[in-house]
Amino acid sequence: MYSYKEFTKPFEVEYVDILADNMCQVDRDEVYATSGLSPKTALLSSIMTSYQLVCYFDKEELLGIGGVGGEPNGVGTPWFLRTRHFDSWKQKNRKSFLKSSRSWIDHMGETYPSMYNYVDERNKESITWLKHLNFTFTDKIKYGFLQIPFIKFEKYNELEVA
Repeated sequence: MYSYKEFTKPFEVEYVDILADNMCQVDRDEVYATSGLSPKTALLSSIMTSYQLVCYFDKEELLGIGGVGGEPNGVGTPWFLRTRHFDSWKQKNRKSFLKSSRSWIDHMGETYPSMYNYVDERNKESITWLKHLNFTFTDKIKYGFLQIPFIKFEKYNELEVA
């Protein structure tokens, strides 16, 4: 079984500048559409409100940072932002990434049995990834700073029956 921990390192402050300076264009576009903020400001905001950050690496190359923000009602809001290096790495390591990221979401589901967020409808790769992670897509709304179409994605852990 794959674990996300095989591809991650503990968060360090210098990763913020590395990711902000090298964020892939589709994530830059989504960050701006959502918040109107620069990549670095949006990343810092997400980091400050998130539980258990994951910093994906290929050896010494940062691939992305993700986390799950918690709402007062206990619902989690997952997010993941990638560097420009991520896509070429993922093409060679697709199976490993998909399995390890599913283990991360499953682990986050232990803390947040209900999770949701919004994805820019233009971000087709993230939508495909979220489907693989078993998120369901519900509402399409005009969202964020630019008020363009975003799709709400949700995941609920099934309760175990004794």
